[in-house]
Amino acid sequence: MGPVSLATASRALGDSFVKIVITDGCDVRTVCHPGRTIPAHLQTAIEERDRKCAVPLCDNDYRLETHHIIPVERNGPTSLSNLVRICSWHHDLITYEGWKLEGQAGDWTWQAPPDWEGL
Repeated sequence: MGPVSLATASRALGDSFVKIVITDGCDVRTVCHPGRTIPAHLQTAIEERDRKCAVPLCDNDYRLETHHIIPVERNGPTSLSNLVRICSWHHDLITYEGWKLEGQAGDWTWQAPPDWEGL
């Protein structure tokens, strides 16, 4: 569509609420929040980056949960590099069964707990 003036956008959108991702604007990699709560602009960036579960070979895109790679309890930051969206099944495996998701966006590895006896 191309650039439009604020007046034109206001007439077209009226009182609607719109979330806009600007790919060449604010560098969200530099934003960090000291608490567990994820600010809206950071949540939007994570949702855009992780459209499906980040665990390799999982294609689930339904009701993804945002996970801190380094937990807040261990001073893990609420930053784009420390957050990932995963499905509830994998989140439960991490939280309760000792599985780990390691790496970084686009290069994740799924690690079984040391005592796991696979098939």
